[in-house]
Amino acid sequence: MKRCFILGQPNSGKTLFMINLAEYCGLSSLELLVTDSLGEMKTLSLCFEDARKDLVDPFPHRTLSLQHATVPLKKGKIKISIQMVDTVGLSDSLDHPEPVRLGMAHTLKQIRSADIVVHIIDAPRAAVDLDVPAFVDLELARYASCKCPYLVLANKMDLPRASEGLAKIKATFPSSTVLPISALKKRGFREVKAHLLRFI
Repeated sequence: MKRCFILGQPNSGKTLFMINLAEYCGLSSLELLVTDSLGEMKTLSLCFEDARKDLVDPFPHRTLSLQHATVPLKKGKIKISIQMVDTVGLSDSLDHPEPVRLGMAHTLKQIRSADIVVHIIDAPRAAVDLDVPAFVDLELARYASCKCPYLVLANKMDLPRASEGLAKIKATFPSSTVLPISALKKRGFREVKAHLLRFI
């Protein structure tokens, strides 16, 4: 089964994207395998409402472990599954508590096993913040685009100034496919699904 890593800065919308994509693709609940930086594993079974409530937070670094979910993607009459891997938000700064630093290091180590990379960037933030896309975004793009199929998602297109941010993201990554989405509203998911199917 192909492994699709969801990467990006903290609060770019990675976890909500994975949860809502899984629901969009027809799952009735979310089954997660959670692995932390020490290699410890646990499983979670959540309805989608609880997953959004328990796993998504407006404050950064709610996700401190890798969260794996198997998501079905239908290609005609054929049902293909992909393992989506939600990751710890990456930033340029190392000035974080130890659990956050360990989570970021674990994410960076595991990227090597990715078959596909989906890189999520906060489009409204890109419009107003000169540091978005950040150095870490540029390095992720440089590494992932050479290693495996790579897709940039400009998220939060339902918010003001997102169109400005989308233009900036496209200009920053001219050789990459950039798709506008709203993880919250599930907009752009049909196009995301079509791109993922091309890679598996």
